[in-house]
Amino acid sequence: MTASQKRNTQTKEYIKQALTILLTEEKFEDITVSKITRKSGINRGTFYLHYIDKYDLMEQLKAETLGAMKAILTDNQLSPRQTIQAALDYMKSDFDFLYAISRYHYVNFSETIKEFLVSVIDLTPNGREHTVQYFQIPETYAIEVLAASIEGIISLWLTQGAQESTEELTDIILKISKFEEWT
Repeated sequence: MTASQKRNTQTKEYIKQALTILLTEEKFEDITVSKITRKSGINRGTFYLHYIDKYDLMEQLKAETLGAMKAILTDNQLSPRQTIQAALDYMKSDFDFLYAISRYHYVNFSETIKEFLVSVIDLTPNGREHTVQYFQIPETYAIEVLAASIEGIISLWLTQGAQESTEELTDIILKISKFEEWT
């Protein structure tokens, strides 16, 4: 990594940390680029080198988070248990940011998680078929029930401060999803 790349990475991390802190203090709608740059200690020009506006910042941060989690999911060498555990470990490592964004309707965090979970089902060999067989209802409803159940568990875990270990949460998700029985 070059010095310039390292500086860019650090700048983006400062911006993310500033946004995270601001989200714990006020609504996303009330946060301005000026507030973000003041809190992060960078100038507005530097912010605009990386992002169009605060909405672009949020979209890029969501995309980075989902990209990192998708990378975990596509690691075919992991068992369902290891995959879920790794995804939850990642979420816990970025807890402050995820907790902050989970509280705002603008971000639509629960819908983002559900979309992510549907992609998990789709990446799982015969995932849709297993879901239909497990719930014994039409596919659209079966997928929604499974994704909504797991999303609810993850969202509750985050909003309650991720008190349970990632191992405990993995066990809960595996009990309701039966992912381990699919392989």
